Amino acid sequence: MTPSQAVDQIIAIRGARTATVVDYYARLSLASRTRSSDLDPSAIAAVDTDVFRAELDALKAFGYEVGALRDITVSLLDRSHIIVPVLNRGWQGVFLHLALDRGAELAGAQDRLREVARAIEV
Repeated sequence: MTPSQAVDQIIAIRGARTATVVDYYARLSLASRTRSSDLDPSAIAAVDTDVFRAELDALKAFGYEVGALRDITVSLLDRSHIIVPVLNRGWQGVFLHLALDRGAELAGAQDRLREVARAIEV
């Protein structure tokens, strides 16, 4: 699955507002789709890279590798943001981001995002 196909799969999740495939090292979006004018995929890529980097630092401090990370979920008043690393060929510096309406089913969206992460080729 290509990054464009991946975002098509992610944006199809019920309640999805924005789907982005992010290059961690470049801090850039490789592909994105949005249903929300207030969520800029370029800004998401840059900011989520900082969030992801902080989480990787915390994992290292606790003795974990990036492969131990299932996802990072940030729950806000009106939506949730889910970040999932792409690890199907080891850590290559790519992760997926989903912005999800608050009323959507979080656990199902997390599972689906991990499925897409396993299928994507970068």
